Amino acid sequence: MRTSRFLPLLLLAPLAFTGCDTVYDDIDDGDTYGNVINVVTFNFNVGDIELSADGYTATFNSDDVRDSGARTNIADALTTHEVEDGVVLLYAEDDLILGSNGGDDRWSALPYTEGFGLTNPDGDYVELTVTYTYSYDIADLYFDVSSSVNNLDFEEFLSGRTGGNNVQMRLVTIPGEIYTARGLSRADLRSYADVQRAFSLAE
Repeated sequence: MRTSRFLPLLLLAPLAFTGCDTVYDDIDDGDTYGNVINVVTFNFNVGDIELSADGYTATFNSDDVRDSGARTNIADALTTHEVEDGVVLLYAEDDLILGSNGGDDRWSALPYTEGFGLTNPDGDYVELTVTYTYSYDIADLYFDVSSSVNNLDFEEFLSGRTGGNNVQMRLVTIPGEIYTARGLSRADLRSYADVQRAFSLAE
């Protein structure tokens, strides 16, 4: 059952640095690194959106991820420990935010809101905002795209932003005690590059 478990604002506040370190063994199994810190890269297909009754929000559920291995890795990363006491971060590949540029993958932290001027199906020019956000529960991840207008063609919009049918995402989960002990509070959680350097995670 879906619950409103958004990234707590308190996680953005400085946490005490304990001065101790946690040793963990790297595991090379594709998308998951380390036995306590999980990094899962996956795609949502734009054709798998679930549109809200009022037409303002398109939702993707981790059950919609077509790659079975990625679905398993997401569920494994969102354990009770991480969901209740840890840090759960979601990043979108920069094409979603900046538009398709054909460059190297870079990651933007969610939530994120941006403004647009678009022509609607009736030919009228409208200004709107689109917000990308996420929520999660044990073994479940939800990615929401919300518009300030209720007639946005989300599938066409997302395809235009990414230059294809897939929205690429990266999930990072970190147990709370590891976050504190390794001094991640000094890293900028909005920057995957910062988090990557703090933990020597995947590119």
